[in-house]
Amino acid sequence: MANAFGGKGADVIIGAGFSSVSIILATILNSFNKPMISPLSTSGSLGSDKFTNFMRTVPADDLLVLGMVRFAKYYVGWNVACVISGADEYSINGGDSLVDAAKENGIKILQREFFVNGAPDMTAATDRMVLWRRKCCSCWIF
Repeated sequence: MANAFGGKGADVIIGAGFSSVSIILATILNSFNKPMISPLSTSGSLGSDKFTNFMRTVPADDLLVLGMVRFAKYYVGWNVACVISGADEYSINGGDSLVDAAKENGIKILQREFFVNGAPDMTAATDRMVLWRRKCCSCWIF
């Protein structure tokens, strides 16, 4: 780090624009005790004790998830739901937060499915869900 930027080093790193990149970069920067601030990374995992030098300018996904759940429960009237999420770390953590917040707000999660990242569609995940059999007409995709 001391030789970065023409030998002048860096006191703080600004970026990255994606949570997945920020997780990797923040892990490396922690080794050098260098702070990092991101204007766009929202993954809740970046708020863990593992990333002591990470800061963000936007709220974590946990706040967004809570808003989604409260809207579904109190405005739309959902009591049951299913969750479909990607299989990458960001999507899994977001889906986990969604499931936890739903349960805390009295929404029963009937089923959780994952789709393979990069798949052209989510047909396999939705086919496994068989929404009509599970009596679940409400579904979140994270």
